[in-house]
Amino acid sequence: MAIIGAGFGGIGAAIRCLQNGFDDLVVFERAAAVGGTWEVNTYPGAQCDIPSALYSFSFAPNPDWTRLYPLQREIQAYIARCAADFGVTPHIRCGHDVTDASWDDLAQVWRLTVNGSSFTADVLVGATGPFSEPSRPDIPGLDDFDGDVFHSAQ
Repeated sequence: MAIIGAGFGGIGAAIRCLQNGFDDLVVFERAAAVGGTWEVNTYPGAQCDIPSALYSFSFAPNPDWTRLYPLQREIQAYIARCAADFGVTPHIRCGHDVTDASWDDLAQVWRLTVNGSSFTADVLVGATGPFSEPSRPDIPGLDDFDGDVFHSAQ
């Protein structure tokens, strides 16, 4: 089994797979660490916009949130802690960008291209999340702007 993404979705899927006896799995994450949105969005003041009691896995509640709307670092640390506590960490491959996933009907496997190498998986879970690709606005003159321009996810 291959899981693409090590944010809430990918880590949650991996935890549930392991809990149900499916331990032949790998989690491919293109970033340098787990956390998805909470790993890449590190701008000052980044925080959750829903109450922390609702922003955790149902099977891993966190009674130790420091605030009602936790900051990015605390959420990212929670995801990493869950990955470690539930045994997912050894299955994670950070810095592994999946650039192609195609179903091979004859062989009944997924054929993946990851960092230029080939992998196969009988099951594929796409947990890339809604914010895995930054959306850049088409603003006239943006390319010619002399000031600093950045995207919160980069």
